[in-house]
Formats: sequence, structure tokens, C-alpha cells
Amino acid sequence: MGYLLWTFIAATIVLSIVNRVLITRRAARDALTPVSFGPPLLKTKADYFVAGQVAPQLRAGEVIQHQAYVFDREPGGGWRYALARADFAVLTNQRILLMRTRVGAFGVLRENRGFETTEREWISNVTVDDRSIVLTFTNGSERTLWVLETRGLSNQAAFLRDVPRILRGAEVPQGGYREAAST
Repeated sequence: MGYLLWTFIAATIVLSIVNRVLITRRAARDALTPVSFGPPLLKTKADYFVAGQVAPQLRAGEVIQHQAYVFDREPGGGWRYALARADFAVLTNQRILLMRTRVGAFGVLRENRGFETTEREWISNVTVDDRSIVLTFTNGSERTLWVLETRGLSNQAAFLRDVPRILRGAEVPQGGYREAAST
């Protein structure tokens, strides 16, 4: 039994190295992928729900570029998951809208508990660390958006990959916004 500790330590080191390699590969692949300026692909019921709830909130000339299901902290297991705040985050060409929802025990809950909006010009810095996007605002406050894989929404990876690049000032392609293929 005394040797199990060494096995546990070795397994932890190996898993840590594998995780770092996967993160590095994903970052390299994402760097080669062109920035998508939307609109997001609508495949799931939650995708359509978010788009439908946000549409009445849009200003004249405002269009949705990306949307995702996010948490305010890393939702580990147990109480961390239960204490996390969940939002549907929507990036438009003018703002970021956070539509509050609850964390579902068995998946994404399609409910609207109100909106919080932030103008894009209020964002002074954007940093990314694996699955989190940290937005720093001109007043010095920060907001963390944890983006995890989920079958409930189809734009999680695109949100995590492209939103930081868009907010850092990526150029819109000549043709304007791309059309999403409908399925």
C-alpha cells in the first residue's frame, strides 16, 4: 500500500503533462483558424432560445456575432458547481449581453432571469487562460467567463476562440458578416 502514493504522484504528473500538451495543441490550432465574426450557428434548442431572447434586446444595426453558455468561476465538482453563476453570453457588434440563467443539474436550463449589458468600448483588456476569458473594464473591474464544452450549445469552441480576438481588434473581412448555414 505504501507504493500507491508513488503511483498516484506519477499519474498526476503524466496527466498534467498530457493536459498541457492538449492545451498547447488547441492554442496552435486556434491561432491558424480565421476569426469568425458570426452570426453563430443555430443547431440546438438552446441556440435558438438564446437567439430568440436576445433579438428583442438588440439596437438598430446591432447583430449577434457569438453566443455561449458561461460560468462566473471554474465549476469544479460539488459545491463549486452549485455556487457558480451561469449566463448565456452574447457578443454583438456593439455590446456583450449576459442573460442570467440557473445552473442546471442535468444540463443547460433554457430560462431568462434578466440581462446585464456592457458596451464593448468599456472593455480595456482581454486575457485567455485555457477555458476562461477575463474581461478587464475601463473602471478597473473584471469579469471572468468560463466556457466549457457542452452539447447544449453548438458555439462554445468558437466563442472561446474568437471573442478574445474580436475584442482585441481583429479586422472584419471585406464581405462583412458570414452567413451561418442552417441545419
